[in-house]
Amino acid sequence: MVEIDSSVQMIILQFSFSNGKAVPEWIGCHEKEVPQERTERKNRLHGELVIEKTKSCSVLNLAKDLGVAGYELVDAFCQKRINPKYPNKRYQMVRFVFVRNEDMQLPDNFMNKRVPALGSLREMCAAAMWRARVFLNPYYENGEKIPNKHAISINLDVRRPLRPPIMVWPRDENNRKMKGVPGVEKIRLMPDCHLRVEDNILSLVNIT
Repeated sequence: MVEIDSSVQMIILQFSFSNGKAVPEWIGCHEKEVPQERTERKNRLHGELVIEKTKSCSVLNLAKDLGVAGYELVDAFCQKRINPKYPNKRYQMVRFVFVRNEDMQLPDNFMNKRVPALGSLREMCAAAMWRARVFLNPYYENGEKIPNKHAISINLDVRRPLRPPIMVWPRDENNRKMKGVPGVEKIRLMPDCHLRVEDNILSLVNIT
């Protein structure tokens, strides 16, 4: 878990997935990533991992939670990035950027996109569950590190669609599918936990 307070200037939701059809049609795309750009990205210093990789995580209410916590959406864009396992293929990276509302300066070119951006974000959060991990990073302005300020990066990948409803076999205590067990029927695929901001704390909430 991590506290969301005035030291957190920026919160980034970054979705990574292979299906290009899941990218909102209106969203602006940066140039395709080239190998040098990927190398530079991977060599940057990373912050502190505050929530480790967690599968089957819902972010259904996260956009609403960020608004309640005092953050506003100021940018959204996508980029086709290099897949290290298959260098000739690309995956989709879609990023939504939030800042504290007292620091919000909405770019002119984003004014007309903000409403559809929020709608697309809510749809992406509702339509699938993800593998989530969260970093607490240093915060920079114009290339300068700002003391005592941070940015939170919420990284979401391994997309598992929830629409239309997907039926799966339940698993036993040994994680084996119970297909063929008398009296056992398929159940609807559901997330194991939610990523929420409650009382200014970003954390995983287990589904009971």
